[in-house]
Amino acid sequence: MRIVMGHLPFYAVAPTKNKMGDVLAKADELITMLEKYNVHLYISGHHHAYFPGYKGNLKLLYSGALGSGPRTLIGSDLSPRNTLTVVDINLEENQSFYTTYDMNTLAVVDPQELPEKITGINGSVLREKEASLKSKIKS
Repeated sequence: MRIVMGHLPFYAVAPTKNKMGDVLAKADELITMLEKYNVHLYISGHHHAYFPGYKGNLKLLYSGALGSGPRTLIGSDLSPRNTLTVVDINLEENQSFYTTYDMNTLAVVDPQELPEKITGINGSVLREKEASLKSKIKS
């Protein structure tokens, strides 16, 4: 399983970062390249807004923020929050599962409360299917 990490995301999810320079240029072309090389997941930061998305066959994890400066999501009235995401990887089935915690309450974030789709300056990203968002690997 291949996982790529980078600072800038492919598409905008935070209103204050919804501009060129705060997202990767040529996002669609880069996603095509990562899919060609069988990358499963791209993890990004910079926007300080948690969003588990996907585009095509590539999972996109916007990691959120642990420190100061969490941001809202484009088109959402949810309050910004600090989050921490645990990624469980099942190599036998080539799957990954997320469990994300609200760091103020330590409660698991319900992905159903997030927008189904976010459209920013350079394209859209869909929310990951719920089955992938809850940890299914038991310790």
